[in-house]
Amino acid sequence: MGIECQHGQLARVCELCERDTEIIILRDKVEELTQKIETERCLSFRAQVAGLEDRIAALEAENAELKDELASALEDLDREVRIGNDLMKENIELRKDAERYRWLRNLDSVEAADLCDMYSGSDLDAAIDAAKEAQS
Repeated sequence: MGIECQHGQLARVCELCERDTEIIILRDKVEELTQKIETERCLSFRAQVAGLEDRIAALEAENAELKDELASALEDLDREVRIGNDLMKENIELRKDAERYRWLRNLDSVEAADLCDMYSGSDLDAAIDAAKEAQS
């Protein structure tokens, strides 16, 4: 039984060899656990990333819907603005007609009749506008 270890002891009873063997076993276990932890971390990170990707996709879909709603609202607003502008133009023209009517109403009936006999339509409007301007 003369088998000696590197420390000069019998290989079966050398405490240093036993500790070296235990250290090797423990280092292997640490490596195994480290790999397991890294694998679990990767899985956890992958799950977190997948969750974030799902949230991003949901937010992008919601954003697309909101953009569509905004585009529709802007189209409605543009249409309403055009209608409002048309109504303002019509209001201006109606005010001008009302002013012409009031001016014509305040004339002597003969003068008003003569003016209306001489002109009609937009020509009458132009004649009244010119007469009003001349009075100013």
